[in-house]
Amino acid sequence: MNADEFFRSAALERWTIDDAAIGVRRYGRGPALVFVHGFPVHGWTWRRLLPALAERFTCWVLDLPGLGDSDWSDATDFRFTAQARRIATLTEKLPMDRFSLVAHDTGATIARLVALETQGRTAKLALMNTEIPGHRPPWIPLYQKLSRLPGTGATFRRLLQSQLFVRSSLGLGEFFSDAKRFDDPGALTAYIDPLVESSRRTRGMLHYLRGIEWD
Repeated sequence: MNADEFFRSAALERWTIDDAAIGVRRYGRGPALVFVHGFPVHGWTWRRLLPALAERFTCWVLDLPGLGDSDWSDATDFRFTAQARRIATLTEKLPMDRFSLVAHDTGATIARLVALETQGRTAKLALMNTEIPGHRPPWIPLYQKLSRLPGTGATFRRLLQSQLFVRSSLGLGEFFSDAKRFDDPGALTAYIDPLVESSRRTRGMLHYLRGIEWD
């Protein structure tokens, strides 16, 4: 079984916490690891790590509200502090006493907030490619402002169909450390296609984006 098949082998559960539902997949057995993805991806991004880690750990892979196979409504609070509170509540409901957090990108920001919410229960933090204090990714604040304008979702869907945009710093130009990965036509399919094909998923992505709290 390859990594893609391994990821798909787990059943998707949706855990409703307050005003949204977190997508959850479980792999393996042992001490608990909770995986928190970044923007604009979802749990699929961990698939190549899971087969090895599941041999020693119970891996709980999340899709945060606004992205992936989560669920949300127009009443959902997408602020990162709210995202963290939901995860903290989720860890109380799942069969785990202590857990470690594995997170990257904006998910690592949320993971730090989860650790504060769950002091004494979070064993370790493994954070990668996350924000640097005082640094602001150049396009994200601009996109947050643009996301409130009419037609932004449709515009983003059109842009995501352009390889020029996707490969640029305006899009996903920093997504791969090896730029040759962009030459693989399926490399970003799992992230881009759902956004292009679903206006709801695009709205969810923009809600998540607006939820970033820079303080």
